[in-house]
Amino acid sequence: MKKRYLFLFLGAALLCSFLPSLGALAENHFTSAPGAEVAEGETFDYQIDLTALPEEIQAAPYTIIIGGSPMIKAVTFEGAVHPTYDQDKNVYTVTSEQLNGVTSLKVNISFSEGAVAGQQLTITTTVTRDEGEPMSENLQVTVKAAATIPPQDDAGGEDMEISGDDGFAVTGNGGEGGSSSVYAGSADNYLKSLAVTGLDLSPLFHKTNGTYFLTVDSDTATINVSARANDTKAKVVVTGNSSLSSGLNKVLISVTAENGGVRYYRIYVTKEAN
Repeated sequence: MKKRYLFLFLGAALLCSFLPSLGALAENHFTSAPGAEVAEGETFDYQIDLTALPEEIQAAPYTIIIGGSPMIKAVTFEGAVHPTYDQDKNVYTVTSEQLNGVTSLKVNISFSEGAVAGQQLTITTTVTRDEGEPMSENLQVTVKAAATIPPQDDAGGEDMEISGDDGFAVTGNGGEGGSSSVYAGSADNYLKSLAVTGLDLSPLFHKTNGTYFLTVDSDTATINVSARANDTKAKVVVTGNSSLSSGLNKVLISVTAENGGVRYYRIYVTKEAN
């Protein structure tokens, strides 16, 4: 009986000592950033910790793919590592062979002039290999306005314009003489829903997230993408969901708001080799 209790005690002690390591593993991430904001016109930096990747990935050749927001203009790495740009898929790639001896990779992201204050951008880092599911992590970055000098009050009553996200613009004269309003159309270019028939997107759909992943077998040539706009007046176009080739494919969904503003969603589809 004493031996039985002794074994139970030792087993409980061993489990307790193992639980912290399990928690650390669950909370582990291979990307990190010092902040979640970037000023208009400035660059955003983050780190890729290659030692945080699972051992089975570190032991095999792999590729790191960086993309996400269509506002990404350029990706550079600190040091002598240079990524390859795929114009068709709008992603930047680097292989484990190029990263020989590198344990932590600093990434520098430049955004296009279209990235404006208040906009939320998604940077997606994906690690793929010939065998096994890809790993991906998203960093959400909010653009903040650059410092500006506030305008001085002007008693001259010059014309002014105030506009909001709903696309409604009010124009008029600050002095006496009345005002007028012009409706430029709704600016809502979000999706209300996004799904692929018979397949699960990763991560789960959210209208502010623009990048998703899924894997299909080698026999799949086309996927059926269902994309519904949040605003019934917005137009949705899906391209790249047919004639899938082995490896990584990009399905692009564009949502054009009533006022002409366009938002893009991407589904990266990994097709297994024959």
